[in-house]
Amino acid sequence: MDLGASMYTELVKTAHFVALEPVFGESEPTDNIEQPDHDVLYDTIRQGDLERTLQLMADGVVLKSNDYTPFMLACFYGHLDLVQALYSDNALNERDVYGNTPLIHAAWNGHTEVVQWLVREGADANAVNISADSALFVALRFKHPDTARYLLTLKNIKTDKPNSLSYTPLVIALVYGYLDIVDILYNQNVVLNTQYTENNTLLHMCAMINNLSSMQWLLEHDANPWVSNSHHMTPVRIAASRGYTEMVGILIAKMKHHYLFSEELEHVLLAAVSQGHEDILDLVLTHKKQFSSIMIQVALLHSTITNNWNMVSRVLDINPEKALKRINKHYDYGDFEYNFGNTLLHSAAVNGHLLMVQNLIARGAKTNARNDNNDSILHCAVRSGNIDLVRWLCHQYVPVNQQNEQGNTPLHLAVKMKNTSMVRCLLLYGARFNSENKHKNTAEFLAKGTPELEQLFQEMRTKDLNSFGLTDLHLAATIHEEKALLQILPLHHDFSLTSEDGLTPIEIAAHMGNSGTLAIMLLWEAKGDRNAAKILAKEMKGHYEAKSSMYLGITNAIKSIDSFPAHRLDALITLYNSCQKVNVDTKSEPVQDERKVNHSSSRWRGFFCIDAASASSISKELVEETVNDFTTKH
Repeated sequence: MDLGASMYTELVKTAHFVALEPVFGESEPTDNIEQPDHDVLYDTIRQGDLERTLQLMADGVVLKSNDYTPFMLACFYGHLDLVQALYSDNALNERDVYGNTPLIHAAWNGHTEVVQWLVREGADANAVNISADSALFVALRFKHPDTARYLLTLKNIKTDKPNSLSYTPLVIALVYGYLDIVDILYNQNVVLNTQYTENNTLLHMCAMINNLSSMQWLLEHDANPWVSNSHHMTPVRIAASRGYTEMVGILIAKMKHHYLFSEELEHVLLAAVSQGHEDILDLVLTHKKQFSSIMIQVALLHSTITNNWNMVSRVLDINPEKALKRINKHYDYGDFEYNFGNTLLHSAAVNGHLLMVQNLIARGAKTNARNDNNDSILHCAVRSGNIDLVRWLCHQYVPVNQQNEQGNTPLHLAVKMKNTSMVRCLLLYGARFNSENKHKNTAEFLAKGTPELEQLFQEMRTKDLNSFGLTDLHLAATIHEEKALLQILPLHHDFSLTSEDGLTPIEIAAHMGNSGTLAIMLLWEAKGDRNAAKILAKEMKGHYEAKSSMYLGITNAIKSIDSFPAHRLDALITLYNSCQKVNVDTKSEPVQDERKVNHSSSRWRGFFCIDAASASSISKELVEETVNDFTTKH
């Protein structure tokens, strides 16, 4: 991705988070003044208890802070009777540490009656604090329009004096939508396109808080909607990023005849898509059908990372003929270590977005894609820490032993993360624990010092997988000797059961390379038909890499199916049929099972009249024959 795209991505990151309050600058809280602990006089004044306040002061009780006076506190909390009682000569000219007068304090919290009384007593309505905020400015800033309306009735009130951040009362009135006050303050000398903090204009500020009425007033008075702030954001981009559909519509209607309108719509598209605002996307698409590749790419990346499949799908559908190419394009982008050459699938995987990964693959994303660090999709999924995503990818037969530029397999990464569940999953799906990275370290070596991981590798070496969340049937599939499986078949023979990591016993046997055990399972599933069993095996085989242990194990299983002795196959079929009988009391007479088996082999005839007790003896016979065959071969 080029420099321009990087700029656009940074733009999108900041667009949604520019807030109005920091633009105006920080101020003291409007409902409280810092109070020392256990200040009795402060609490009494705050509560408005006139009698007790006077008694405490008569007894010599004073405030614990010198930052304000009792009179100032009474003005701040709006207790007019206290204000009148505590008034003394020169009290109107008192200042706190921030330069606030009693009048500013009263205006701060909108205590209009106190403001009126102070003005009548001669308070200076135009006095300002150290930030150059007047009582009028403070009343508007903290949303007390009635107090401001009263102050505006004063003949000598100054209305156009800016504060230290260059804001005038008109700015605040416009942003908060006090249009009757705006009409009083506005004159032809006012410049509506002035840029304030972070180069925001009045239109930017209205866009931040979705103030439609003030936005329309500004546009009617020729405010310029094309000005960008310090974040390269125009008002319409801000509105689009925050999902203000009606405001976007108003601004677009005002801007549509400008020669830069088409280009601006691209930014609006990016802002809307990146934050998931479909209504605004619809609005943009009514004005423009074709967009630059760079904007589409950035929109796709942000929607992928924010896990918004609806937006990814809709953006892909803008140019359907280019959708597949864009899905599999390699981008240099992302806030993670290896961020060069990633496809959308890499970006979704490294962020742990399972549904996004599934949808991208369904739309044609290549699961064998590698980024510039040679990371596979599985490497990225492991880094995300999402075990469900890793399990799902493994179950889609994504290769588990691919190495990246550092020579690390996904198993190396999982071990480094000390993610026990992920290590267990990868081992069960055939991850080689003896593969060395470029530092000559195996995953097993990296696990040293972490007892839980060491236990997993030890169990994998001994094929005694007690810590892997497996059923008895799964465990039998992990053992090379066939007798373990044959002994358990009469009781457990549902090969559709899955482990915690989503593996069936047949898959376990394939991943462990137990070709003899796998052959028996496949013959069982094929109801004794060698050809059907081999078809099942070849279907499985097609999912794995040619040199993988699973591929070789299935190849050997096919050979075992071909060479499986006929008498043993007959016994296995007999055992299979005995296990199909249902609701048979072991003490009752043999029950004829009338179910039909769609099978051409003559072996299946006559095997449905076997009492339940015979299953164990058949299994024992098979085990003995297996042991004899094994002894003969060795």
